Amino acid sequence: MAKKTMNNKGMTSFFMTLGFILLVVTGIMLYIVPAGRVANWVNWTMLGLTKTQWGNIHILAGFMLIIAGFFHIYFNWKPLKHYFYSKVENGINLKKEMVVSSAISIMLVIAAIGDYPPFSYVFDFGDFAKEAWVVEEKYEAPMGHAELLAFDSFISKLKIDKDKALKELNANGIIVAAGKDSLEKIAKANNIAPVDIYMVIRKYEPAREEVNLEELTPEKVEDLLEGKRIGKRNINWILAEFKLTPEKASRRLKKNNIQATHNESFHDIADRYDASPMDVAKVLLVKQYTL
Repeated sequence: MAKKTMNNKGMTSFFMTLGFILLVVTGIMLYIVPAGRVANWVNWTMLGLTKTQWGNIHILAGFMLIIAGFFHIYFNWKPLKHYFYSKVENGINLKKEMVVSSAISIMLVIAAIGDYPPFSYVFDFGDFAKEAWVVEEKYEAPMGHAELLAFDSFISKLKIDKDKALKELNANGIIVAAGKDSLEKIAKANNIAPVDIYMVIRKYEPAREEVNLEELTPEKVEDLLEGKRIGKRNINWILAEFKLTPEKASRRLKKNNIQATHNESFHDIADRYDASPMDVAKVLLVKQYTL
């Protein structure tokens, strides 16, 4: 009985199909997963996989689809060449269809770059889905990508006494091998999430000193708002957090020709004035700051 040979064309088709399925599944997951600062901080997983692992699968599936596509062209080169030659000789009969599909594709690219509605609603919903994972602010990182900081740097930024922190962590069965180790490395060694380390020692974090608005500088504002999801915040939050009066906020916005409602996110305000959310916050908090 003759040994059955491998059907290369069939295998290529299976690779393309499986690659497409993997891209769709992982694409949906990456569309709704929490932002990296949240996912890495709380060690988020879905179906046992972290955000990084979902991303890795997505990338490799993309490469698999591309490589399979090249093999598909190689194995079907003669019929493809004959098809294109016939179209060149006889003319393209689907000119309208080609123009419409090309126009829509170009429009989608422009809409994605310019963030134009109604296509921008797709991105807005993705942002909403990512933010929906954050149910309590106390579980948020006190600064951006805090899990990457060395333990000594982390507690130094929070002004937490190292001896007290280490004693409390040891009492909770969490071992810090070296102060130079990142929170991510320490958490992994103890089979916990970086947020668990913070939750244990956060009681030693001193109460934040009252901010003197007259002494704020752009640099100081950046330090105070680091890791605070400023793009999702609004004017009402700034008023409450820094005890800024509505009258003073209105004057500073008017000085910079900014029109905005108090419930509007800084991300949306900044988009209208070709600025960053942090710039809008600086306008409100720094007396002489202008866009």
